[in-house]
Amino acid sequence: ECAHRAVLKALDSGSKMDALFAVHDSLATGAYQALKEKKIHIPKQIKVIGIGDSEIPKYLSPPLSSAGAEESRVYEKAAALMLELIENPTSEPKVMLTRARYIARGST
Repeated sequence: ECAHRAVLKALDSGSKMDALFAVHDSLATGAYQALKEKKIHIPKQIKVIGIGDSEIPKYLSPPLSSAGAEESRVYEKAAALMLELIENPTSEPKVMLTRARYIARGST
């Protein structure tokens, strides 16, 4: 619902967009609905990409293009790093590298 409201607000304020990047596939569903309400065609008028490649993308129309980490345990590792920083706030931040993947579908 928050992505739906945010996209409607941006469009109603006159914002011009040719692409939308949703930080999670579930947020893309609200964005899709807002764009459809405004009769904005995906991908002809705006391209949409989500993060995560959950089960959601294949059920949207058009199917959502997704990006995300190839490594299945990336979120678990990121949470462990975050907890480590909370427990030791003076410790140096660490960088975690992972390979990314992009799955092109109908929204781009």
